[in-house]
Amino acid sequence: LPGSAAAERVVFINLDPVNVVNTAGQDPTMNSYSTMGFVPGPASGWPALTEDDRTELLYLLKEASVPFDIIYTFERPVAGTYDMVVTGSAADNAAMFPALGCSAAIGLADCSDSNAENVSFFFWGCLDAADQADMRRVAFNIFAALGFGWGLENLTGTGQIMAGYTPTSLEFGDMCSNISGTSLCAGGHVGCPANQQNSSADLLARIGARVDDGPPTVTILEPADGQAFDAGSVVNVDAAVGDLFGGLAVALEI
Repeated sequence: LPGSAAAERVVFINLDPVNVVNTAGQDPTMNSYSTMGFVPGPASGWPALTEDDRTELLYLLKEASVPFDIIYTFERPVAGTYDMVVTGSAADNAAMFPALGCSAAIGLADCSDSNAENVSFFFWGCLDAADQADMRRVAFNIFAALGFGWGLENLTGTGQIMAGYTPTSLEFGDMCSNISGTSLCAGGHVGCPANQQNSSADLLARIGARVDDGPPTVTILEPADGQAFDAGSVVNVDAAVGDLFGGLAVALEI
């Protein structure tokens, strides 16, 4: 029987305030991030994000990365290694990265994922109010921040993560695409010629394919067990369905 789901990569989306230091290199467990131009200091998190928004965001993160062995959580893991996404305001961005301008997605350019687990940054305050409320765009920017730490680079065009945003671009590309500007990764990218990147091939090589070792959960919320109805009544059925990895299709059969 399947046990508890585990993954090669765990991503902690940190919505709480956190003081980021630069004393332990790249180490999410120590809240440490180190690179040129970074100024250590506090990030305010995103306490205003509603529970409904968290649920939608988690769903979108899972669905966009179903092929890869990744679990997402809003709670800091008590043991093991993990990637951490720090969240913050526009003021946090200006204080921590004064030379970059207000960029929503910032991460260490970690070619070939050589540092393994990294700290990345999503500055929601660098999006306008409408985009802050659009969890699809939020997820896209979070993936961009994580992608830098996973060894991915910015791509030209639109239609995929690491390229320009469109409403249908919340997925990792699975063919070689042109890198924006000159590639920073001397070793190149898996299966592609120079200055091109296949994001899915890179992630499969570095993170691995999804291993679904945990079952989904289903809880019937409505109607109550044993509840009776008159003949001809309209019966609403409501259920909470979840899976640590995502990739669910839900149907009701009577």
